[in-house]
Amino acid sequence: MRAPWRTGWAGALSVSLLWLAAPLRAQDTGAYREAAGSRALTAARRVTLELDDVPLRDALKAVASQGGVSLIYAGNSLPLDRRVTLKVRAVSVADALRDAMRGTDVEARETSTGQMMLVRKAGRAEPGPPPEAPAFGGIRGRITDAASGAAVVRAVVSVDGSRKATTDDDGQYRVADLEAGVRTVDVRRIGYAPASRQVPVTDGATVAADFALTAVASRLNEVVTTVTGAQRRVEVGNTIGTIEADSIVGQAPIANLADLINARVPGTQVLLNGGLIGSSPRIRIRGLSSLTVSNDPLLIVDGVRVDNSAGLFAGYGQTSGRLDDLNPEEIESIEIAKGPSAATLYGTDAANGVIVVQTKRGRVGPPVWSGYVEAGRTALHTSFPDNYYSWGRNRLTGANQQCVLTQVAAGACTVDSMTTFNPLLNAETSPLGTGASEQYGLQVSGGSPQARYFLAGEYSDEGGFLRMPGEEEQRVVAERGGTTIPDEQRRPNALR
Repeated sequence: MRAPWRTGWAGALSVSLLWLAAPLRAQDTGAYREAAGSRALTAARRVTLELDDVPLRDALKAVASQGGVSLIYAGNSLPLDRRVTLKVRAVSVADALRDAMRGTDVEARETSTGQMMLVRKAGRAEPGPPPEAPAFGGIRGRITDAASGAAVVRAVVSVDGSRKATTDDDGQYRVADLEAGVRTVDVRRIGYAPASRQVPVTDGATVAADFALTAVASRLNEVVTTVTGAQRRVEVGNTIGTIEADSIVGQAPIANLADLINARVPGTQVLLNGGLIGSSPRIRIRGLSSLTVSNDPLLIVDGVRVDNSAGLFAGYGQTSGRLDDLNPEEIESIEIAKGPSAATLYGTDAANGVIVVQTKRGRVGPPVWSGYVEAGRTALHTSFPDNYYSWGRNRLTGANQQCVLTQVAAGACTVDSMTTFNPLLNAETSPLGTGASEQYGLQVSGGSPQARYFLAGEYSDEGGFLRMPGEEEQRVVAERGGTTIPDEQRRPNALR
């Protein structure tokens, strides 16, 4: 008589068990266990419920919660999604369960540990020992970078695709209350290739499973900024060129905004200037659109329209262009809208296109400092033709003189020597020279979820290649009675 009883219990527990408990202690993984030492009879506890048209699963949870008991049952033994109505007042837990499961072949039985087990009514079974509880274990480990060995923070670890944990600041993770057996552990983190491994879990033990992830490039969904706000690229119906400025500046010699745009967006042309310090090149998007008005595109910086003039010659000098006011080190991305779509978004002034600049922003985390130093020189690398002078004797007087070509052709002067002189290549007479260039910058960013910050500072000093010749300096100093010549006169193209 005992063998059939055991067979019935084994069949009822062949499917995964679902535990429902009210006065339970929550574990760190979300599992629940009954409080130790509870051996009092629970079937006689009183419950009062009024549930109308709810799933049987919710009704069982309500009875277990109010009665302070644990329910054990096989998931396939009950129609858990069936709608039931349960209205009881001060009845025992056993009666409430019987009313909730009315019309099924399942009945409630109390175990020696005070739990309520729901089993099928088929066959009478003699009392016997309760079934053994399922075996539980755990998995713990550390996730590191395969190249550097550094901890990988906030990596997602999943067991059999359901139980999940996240690594802490040291790369550690732990998943507890796993049924014994071979489990599949998957590890994922943006910027790393996913890793997977079969890990055997034993009863009452925590198994170590460490992973070393390999860094790979991850392409995220692209987002573009328009006048109506940020949008995913797949949702934008027109062509928008995108330049990841923060990635380019660290790899290429970028001096200004035009260097970032030049040859990186189809249909965009950069017309270089003459090389004077402070002058900005002109940018053309899809060529020229007018012969009478400006062909410059609009410049939008963080949603604000700014001046994008290239600089003009005025009087005896030149005004600097506003396009070079933007520091490439502080730009995060550049987007270029072309054609009618630009005018649709930004109005008729955008008929020549729009350049949308997004500057760098602070990110949540500790302060991150970065600095840069640049040094060089500015010179005009070109050649100028020499001036040639012919010397000889006058045929009539025999005097030494400079023989010009007309005199030589008329036979009035006989050439016997020739000299050359180039005032642009002579250090005492040339206004062209070499100017030193220096640039220093420092940035810091960070913040919290409530407030983020990004601060940047830069000092730049460019001498330019134009200078006052040495002979001219001596003449001006003598003329002014020894007064020192101001720097803006000695270096008229300097920018500081």
